[in-house]
Amino acid sequence: MKVGVLTALLADLPLEKVLEKLKALGLNTVELGTGNYPGDPHCKLSMLEDPAALDKFRQTLADYGFSISALSCHGEPLHPNPEIAEQHREVNRKTILLAEKLGVPVVIDFSGCPGDSDTAKYPNWVTAAWPPHYQELLAWQWEKKVIPYWRERVKFAEDHGVKIAIEMHPGFVVHSPETLLRLREACGENLGANYDPSHMFWQGIDPLVFLLARLPPPYWTGFDVVTNAAGYAPLGFLLVLGMLRSGDPGRTRALWAELLANAPADAAWRPIIADRLARLDALLGIGASPQTQGTEPSPVN
Repeated sequence: MKVGVLTALLADLPLEKVLEKLKALGLNTVELGTGNYPGDPHCKLSMLEDPAALDKFRQTLADYGFSISALSCHGEPLHPNPEIAEQHREVNRKTILLAEKLGVPVVIDFSGCPGDSDTAKYPNWVTAAWPPHYQELLAWQWEKKVIPYWRERVKFAEDHGVKIAIEMHPGFVVHSPETLLRLREACGENLGANYDPSHMFWQGIDPLVFLLARLPPPYWTGFDVVTNAAGYAPLGFLLVLGMLRSGDPGRTRALWAELLANAPADAAWRPIIADRLARLDALLGIGASPQTQGTEPSPVN
């Protein structure tokens, strides 16, 4: 398991400072925005036409010992405003080409959402099954807009050795495991998921459904950072908390133990996981594990 960070969160810092900061936390992987909603503070698409800048970029990552997990260009490629749609599509296209040059396996995007007609000004996110005209609109969106665009774009990415990961998010046609499966069925296995459980939480969807049901494994998994007194926690923290709440403490313990076993000795978040694991062991009546020996559980809060 690799733990990384979407560096858009640190957009006010230059790339070198970001890598320095993350390396001090025991991390060695980054997800980089290339435009659209994430912005492009640390990864410019202009490097496609500037070999010297591209070489310098590669060397900077190598100097700090970092790899790139994915390039992100979350946007609105199906927006009914053609200028917005074309701008976001072009960023996606160039991001795929840059990923190919950098050897990055995944490009992340939103599915987007069409309007209610070819003359619409704004996206129309259908969330109701009745009255029947909503289902007619949804069928039109998928058949005329969603599938044609993404089928072509997924093939383009495949031709360049890159996978597409769609982030399920409310407001877009792909917002749930079911809608992701529908798009994957239409476009093929080169399309997967960028999975953020928080987007399931606030739709009232069990975040474990995606991982335990008949769904394809995500190409890249992103979790919101859980903050605490120390300021940081590994990005898989939300997942194991969800497993604990689901009534499966055994799997939860195994994942926490794996995180701890693979954590660098000087990782700032290592004591946090050690503490949680010790508390879970106490709850389950398990003796201290090698990873948690000498760690006293903190009071439950």
